[in-house]
Amino acid sequence: MKTNITDAYKINYHDKKNGQFVDNWQSGIKLLPFVSGVTSVLDKQCPLQGVSGEFFRLSAHDNTHPIKDLKEEITKTIVPYLSNKMKMENAELELFLDILRDVLSISGNLNITDSSFLKYVPLMPASENTILKECAKREAGQRKAARYLYDMTGGSCPRLPDENQDLFSQILHDSLVDRRQTEDLPTGEAEYTVLPYIRESFIKDLKWMLSQADSIKVRYLHLFFHFYLCFSVTQTIVSLSAKKTDPLTGPEVFYFILSSERVPVKHEAVEKGWPNKVRKGLLDKLYGHAQALDIANCILGGNVGFYPEVLSALQETPFEEIKEALEDLLKLYYAEKRERLRSRKSEKDYLDITRTEDELTVVSYNDFLLKLESLCVDLQSTSYIGRMRKKVIDLMTMRFLKRGRGVLVLALDDEMFLFLTAMLTRGNKTKLEDVYSRFLQYGMAFNRETRATMEQYLLKLNLLDRKSDAGEAQYVHIKL
Repeated sequence: MKTNITDAYKINYHDKKNGQFVDNWQSGIKLLPFVSGVTSVLDKQCPLQGVSGEFFRLSAHDNTHPIKDLKEEITKTIVPYLSNKMKMENAELELFLDILRDVLSISGNLNITDSSFLKYVPLMPASENTILKECAKREAGQRKAARYLYDMTGGSCPRLPDENQDLFSQILHDSLVDRRQTEDLPTGEAEYTVLPYIRESFIKDLKWMLSQADSIKVRYLHLFFHFYLCFSVTQTIVSLSAKKTDPLTGPEVFYFILSSERVPVKHEAVEKGWPNKVRKGLLDKLYGHAQALDIANCILGGNVGFYPEVLSALQETPFEEIKEALEDLLKLYYAEKRERLRSRKSEKDYLDITRTEDELTVVSYNDFLLKLESLCVDLQSTSYIGRMRKKVIDLMTMRFLKRGRGVLVLALDDEMFLFLTAMLTRGNKTKLEDVYSRFLQYGMAFNRETRATMEQYLLKLNLLDRKSDAGEAQYVHIKL
């Protein structure tokens, strides 16, 4: 067992050619859709619709590739199909193409009106005035986000229909069906590990979302995906603690506000929200927290899960049998990581971080996990501090984080608030208190002032039905 633990660690944290230590990121388990370097970006300049397009390309399993240049696609694919297979005459062909351009093109970019064509939406618009290198980084970030969402389905993703009642859409669909791409299709095995309760609710809500009218899917699917992306990333980050060894059966609760609200210093969105639960220090040391859980997964064969699953797997072996091996692992990581930092002038301050022999001994599996995390966090390279924090903030500020009073707080804009309320009520008339309870099941709480703002907004839109003057019985009814 001692040899197995050391070998499993070295396989993932040593270069295969020269045997030197490698400061890895997500080698044993992939939990977050980010890379440690700067080759992948996910920020406000990444269209959310592009992530939706990539998601449905993954779920289609039919080698679909996006339409990056509609004009080129018409010339190379659609016109030959209409001329050769449909036998359209010139006048009929020109009429069809005129309709196609009116329907599918807005400012030179692809416009989707039919959900079965979502899989053709490119990651970045063709007319986007972006440096090629930066565009490639954002496309890489969108692909990771889409794969992360796809893996939430556990490989059983519902598929969008390919056939349409509309003759125009059917002809267009047939003209595109033979297009192929060279990229590898996703395997049946999930690449990312997602919290079980998030996967369960994602599959349930996705099935509901795909059952909606076509216009609803086209308009709101990108909001749905972005919500789950931020929901899962946030809950994953706060679960990366060796202290959390009890089963993770439900979300951590965060207080939100509406974007239209001001943020008082004492607001619950500050004291019980993002600033309190996702502290700057946690984001600065995110690489170290993730690496500790990654190493724990590596020595168990990889992809075991979060700390509750890791602890359960470790406890299958009596602690005394591998106590020495676990201590040797801590000593080996400590020595190798300090040696790596010592070789860099920018990391010289880390040489002050030391551990005595006693501090590298363990008395239980819990003790081992805590000390492993302490080492990885304390010895995290300074180069990852701002980098990992930026990746998280870039994602969250696309829609969910608002700056107020010098801090970032979780906020819902009007469109997201109405969409989530409709999703949680399934379009049915629902008691207002039940609506708040359902938000809480997703880790979303609101204080009295925010609730009052929400109710006033619903009343303004005639979406809140009061059954009494006192307002004891209030019902929300939102249909997308």
